[in-house]
Amino acid sequence: MPVGFRMMIRVSVRVAHIITSLHGDGAQRMLYRVAAAAPLATCDLQHVVISLEAGGEMSRDFEKRGIPVYELGMARRMPSLKNIKTLQDIMKTERPSIIQGWMYHGNVVASLSKLFHSDAKLFWNIRRCVYDLRDDHFFTRQTIRLNAALSRFTDRIIYCAQLAADQHEHIGFTPRNRVVIPNGFNTERFTPLPGARSRLCEQLKIDTDTLIVGNVGRFHPQKDHETLLQAFAQVKAQCPKVHLVCVGREMTSENAVLSSWMRTLGIETSVSLLGVRADIPQLMSGFDIYCSSSVNEGFPNVLGEAMACGIPVVSTDVGASGEMLDGLSPVVPRRDAEALARVVCEVIAMSSEKRALLGEQAREKVLKHYSLERVVAMYQDLYTASEAGTNQETNLQV
Repeated sequence: MPVGFRMMIRVSVRVAHIITSLHGDGAQRMLYRVAAAAPLATCDLQHVVISLEAGGEMSRDFEKRGIPVYELGMARRMPSLKNIKTLQDIMKTERPSIIQGWMYHGNVVASLSKLFHSDAKLFWNIRRCVYDLRDDHFFTRQTIRLNAALSRFTDRIIYCAQLAADQHEHIGFTPRNRVVIPNGFNTERFTPLPGARSRLCEQLKIDTDTLIVGNVGRFHPQKDHETLLQAFAQVKAQCPKVHLVCVGREMTSENAVLSSWMRTLGIETSVSLLGVRADIPQLMSGFDIYCSSSVNEGFPNVLGEAMACGIPVVSTDVGASGEMLDGLSPVVPRRDAEALARVVCEVIAMSSEKRALLGEQAREKVLKHYSLERVVAMYQDLYTASEAGTNQETNLQV
């Protein structure tokens, strides 16, 4: 059993998840996996989702699974008196057993919600690391500091990586109630797909002997696409038959910043910007190498998804990346385009058989340590144990 033990009596648990938005980013996808999963036989588990912002393509996904979704419509994630009244009404209607915040702003509003429903347990979910607060915008820094001050009032703080827990506790988060639960991955959806590579080559109109380096992530400073493009330009100079595919929100030719970077580096014709796509598993299965340039992550969803697709992965040393890739590929320092390019070139220089073996080993690691079933069971055990009042060990991890 992944966490603790199964309860011998059936308990009823209702969890209200409060998250910044319902765009299809990593935290939202993990929330969906948890909320949409079948409950344990020993638990009547129900979920409600409250989004601080209005809109978001994933709201329909939750509603299709019968999970109620509320949108507060906060401006700049700052609650107005109207937002607070709406939140109070939701708590009165739903009466959750557990209020769980996701990410810093969601954690603050979850703590506020506790004022309207004091009987609920308060959980937080931290989805990233903190290398240097100066990396964040002013208001984000203040929100992190507010989280640190409020953290002593929580019943549990769920971190997606051991490093994330250590770093947050170093800046003032309480250490007494940490829980470490990694991300889990649907290895049936993210799986090697025969013919995916040839279909992607046809879609991109490139020769089948061109190696495809892929990256999936929204356009955001934490993803550091500038370093990715700089590294790719160095790879291209050494290995001409290579093409970069970038997928994610604002990763399109309309993005003037991206276009300017590519023009300066002279790689416009060797990069495909595909924007938001619904066929990520099919695209990933068509990559020869997955490359991540992020400067801050917690437990990167995209690395686990690429590994589950049987793709060799190259990554910067952020969050749990080193743990995930241990024994598979060296991780490189953040913001080091030369080091990133060097490791990508090393993978390119491998025979196709060796790359395939590396991909197989990556998938096996996900199956063994990060399966969706195992991780969801960890969340459900935690909810069940908390509602039943079990004195469960709180420093839990795979």
